[in-house]
Amino acid sequence: DAGYDTGAVQTHPRLVRGSGFEQGFLDYDDDVPAHPLAEDAVAKALAWIDGKRGGARPWFLWLHLMDPHWTYDPPEGWRTRFGPEHPLPSEIYRRLQAREMTIGPILYRNRMTPEQVGGFVDLYDAEIAYTDHALGRLVERLRDSGDLDRTLFVVTADHGESLGENDYFFEHGAFGGEAEIHVPLIVVAPGRLPAGVRVPATVRTLDVAPTVTDLLGIESGGAFRGFSLRPLFDGGTDDRPCFGETGKVFHEENDVREVEGLAGKWRWLRRGGFKLVHRPLADGTAERVLYELTAETGETVDVAGRYPERFEALSAEMDAMLAEDDEPAREYHISDEAEEQLRSLGYVN
Repeated sequence: DAGYDTGAVQTHPRLVRGSGFEQGFLDYDDDVPAHPLAEDAVAKALAWIDGKRGGARPWFLWLHLMDPHWTYDPPEGWRTRFGPEHPLPSEIYRRLQAREMTIGPILYRNRMTPEQVGGFVDLYDAEIAYTDHALGRLVERLRDSGDLDRTLFVVTADHGESLGENDYFFEHGAFGGEAEIHVPLIVVAPGRLPAGVRVPATVRTLDVAPTVTDLLGIESGGAFRGFSLRPLFDGGTDDRPCFGETGKVFHEENDVREVEGLAGKWRWLRRGGFKLVHRPLADGTAERVLYELTAETGETVDVAGRYPERFEALSAEMDAMLAEDDEPAREYHISDEAEEQLRSLGYVN
């Protein structure tokens, strides 16, 4: 509505047309097989940008890259970047694809040695390095064309990856641990934000969209629940309440969560160095624990007794957020094709 040409190049098999993510885009490239790797997707993005350069309208592009994700399978030339390739990952991938085993025991009952886990982590790190390299090509082309100095550039992620933290391996979404939810956020806005500023305050991905519209001078009309991060770049220090929740449990091996389905979702509220976690229990009640993330104990020791006022304040905020979730839980069913796609990504057995 603000007059931008809008385009997307995305690489997730579940974000295709019909998922709802295509809303508002004039051009939506969801041909995932045509650009499965980061370099392929970046090439598509650059071609789209080249087609818009010199036009009468400004442009907005969403580029989604999938590479740092199970299975950890970087392209040739990158596989040994962080150490010799361990034989176990490729053997595990083969057995999973052949249905000789399921992934649940790997995620929740992992008995691999540190060396074996390291073989997977090296490949994951290589995927990150490869993706960084591909994004570098995008930045270089924007710089060479003279576009970079007049382009708002935002890099973030929808989740992290637990690589053994909290005894949860090679996955995300089941517990909401810091390894799963603490993601990078880089905002570059030449002439509108100071360069090289690190914001220590807690912020949310919920704040990204209103930050973009604010920096571009676009009136959002209260369309977003988040708030612009611009005040934090000007010296603001207020931590924002970061609320999140897990999804439905797809793996029977996850015996840490006591309640199945959507009713068993864990919720968390992080503000600054403290994190409150709400866990439904099998007896119909729920427990809450408070973690001090700045301490060595991290997400292992409940410090509610040490900080009763902090616990009460975060609990009140949690209660207010849970009160907004007043609709009954709705179970859902997916097609066989969608289930197979989720299985290939490690989400189901």
